[in-house]
Amino acid sequence: MTSKERVRAAINHEPVDEVPLGFYAVDYDTVEAVIGHPTYVRNKVKIQIAIWEGRRDELVDSFKKDIVEFYRKIDCADLLTHKDAPLVPPKDYEPDPPERIADGVWRDRWGNIWKVSEISNEIALVERGQKEEPTFTVEDFQGPVDHTPPDPSIFEVYDYLVEQFGETHFIMAPRASCSAMPLLGGMEHGLMMYALAPDVVKAAIQHDLQTALARDH
Repeated sequence: MTSKERVRAAINHEPVDEVPLGFYAVDYDTVEAVIGHPTYVRNKVKIQIAIWEGRRDELVDSFKKDIVEFYRKIDCADLLTHKDAPLVPPKDYEPDPPERIADGVWRDRWGNIWKVSEISNEIALVERGQKEEPTFTVEDFQGPVDHTPPDPSIFEVYDYLVEQFGETHFIMAPRASCSAMPLLGGMEHGLMMYALAPDVVKAAIQHDLQTALARDH
């Protein structure tokens, strides 16, 4: 069986020659150990800085070449997920970079302070520029659903993986963003909203889901 046939059979509860294998996500350090050189794949700090600096094509080139090289070298995965084929900024996007105020620290135009977290390999919000608590109501999430089709260039990495693996492997389709757990106003404030205003959180989830379904369609 090909990898694609194996996954399809498993989904349909049919016999397979072996259990199909796929990875939810493979971080950059593992990818680099396999391919033998630096990569942007799942390196969240490098990715964000490249997007801020307008190096979109460099980012896409690394994604395309390194993901393919990684999976060809390990030669054991049947399923590729949407995390292996990330959506990327459109070709004509305009970067909105924050100001670097120290090594690994930035301030954006709203006054928010962002800092590199080495432990999680992320650029995290550490100080909010807006001091007053944000407010949200159910009415904020009762507006029309956005049906605007995305720019096709955001699928450039996905299209390349389909070209390389589409005949042999099962590739999960990317989809519009939909958060299962929205954090309105940030982590701390967002968690408090679940306890103090669950109706607002429910409205936000429903609106987010309807928007994602409309864009997927």
